[in-house]
Amino acid sequence: MKVRWTDPDLQLSGSGSAVCGDRKKAVQGFFWLAGEKGVRFLSGVVVGFLVARHLGPVDFGRFGSAVATVGLIQFLVDLSLDPVLRREMVLAPERFGSVVVTGMAVRAVAAGLAVALLVGLAFSKFTDPKDRLLVLVLFGVLLQPVPMVAGAWFLSRLEARPVSGVQMTVLAASIVMRVFLIAVDAPVEAFGAVLGGEVLACGMIILGLGVSRGMVLKGADIDWILARRMLKQALPLLLTACSVLACSKIDMIMVRGLAGEAEAGVFYAATRISEVWYPLGTVLAVTALPTLAGARDPGQRIARVRLVLEFAVVLSALFALPVSLAGRWIGELAYGPGYEASGSVLAIHVWTVLFLFLGIVRSQWLLCEGNTRVLVPIAIISVAGDILLNLMIIPRFGAIGAAWTTTVVFAFSGVFSSLLWSDSRILGLYQLRAMVWPRSGLHQLVDYIVCRLRGVER
Repeated sequence: MKVRWTDPDLQLSGSGSAVCGDRKKAVQGFFWLAGEKGVRFLSGVVVGFLVARHLGPVDFGRFGSAVATVGLIQFLVDLSLDPVLRREMVLAPERFGSVVVTGMAVRAVAAGLAVALLVGLAFSKFTDPKDRLLVLVLFGVLLQPVPMVAGAWFLSRLEARPVSGVQMTVLAASIVMRVFLIAVDAPVEAFGAVLGGEVLACGMIILGLGVSRGMVLKGADIDWILARRMLKQALPLLLTACSVLACSKIDMIMVRGLAGEAEAGVFYAATRISEVWYPLGTVLAVTALPTLAGARDPGQRIARVRLVLEFAVVLSALFALPVSLAGRWIGELAYGPGYEASGSVLAIHVWTVLFLFLGIVRSQWLLCEGNTRVLVPIAIISVAGDILLNLMIIPRFGAIGAAWTTTVVFAFSGVFSSLLWSDSRILGLYQLRAMVWPRSGLHQLVDYIVCRLRGVER
């Protein structure tokens, strides 16, 4: 049995077994990565709730603020290089060794600067020794992007299974450690150390696995000309990632500063649930970029991006709609006393998933078109708007106000800003169309499920 798209405008043309094989690998890769995120979500639901109850709103708010602070610094190490690295590997596989070592070298320099910045902040801005130690034990988060260049190598080859397998194995070990810490009544700093160790171990294991699978690094030279070119291409993506990070992490810091630690704990508890779905946006980008980069002409690329946009809407709605409707019940059941208000925050904040996914697809399309410069003003406006709205709304409405601010800014940044520039206006119209009626995305999902149930090849 062979299932075909019914919308001729969205027919993904291609010939030969290589195209079919790549498409099959892309679909399989997506569901492997999606499965890993699903496992992470379920573990977060169970273990994360136990940790929140163990720490209480005040310490949980302190933990969330420390994670947000380190997360704001981490983007300086990540540099949003992954999409550019994958694109270079897809377009020029014969020199992947140079791409890998150059990417690792650039990130290693950035990691050294980031660790120095973290230490400086810890001793200059955090007067409470408990807060200072909590921030310092999270340093592993800053080192993780360096070895994770190997993850970009796997994903450029549409080999998601090894990456997902490592991440799930490390996650399982981390869950055991968290349960043990709860059992022995460990302080909040111990949970920070486990988180930092988890992400760093994951990156190192994936690097070792990549070397064992043929990612040859010996003899490859660092190409600083290539490094400058990749950084130039990644800069607009970095600013976009910075704006997304600012709209999620700065909100957490501002809630604590403007509304108190207890309110910050409520906000962090709610956003932990909705942000669990965020990594699926990265999964979407990983599978979309090779498909878009391989398109032979702009018309074919538009057809493909329309399909990805509609699938992104369906994927986000499958999570956001039920969580939004049951948000209050989920908050009360999951976190217990002290977190009653988290359900209302969750019901609003969860819709950031929709706008984030659509914005990620837009970034991949603009990267393939060479028009990423439009992302720079969008990022600047989004960050400035988020801070200004927070200053006006959080003092009066607390965590719920921050949730509304984040959702509105995500909507502008990911979708409605596309209409303001001619380079992205056509995609903005397709984004709106996908939000209104994602027909092909629904068809794509149903086709895959039916084929899997019948045991036939798609």
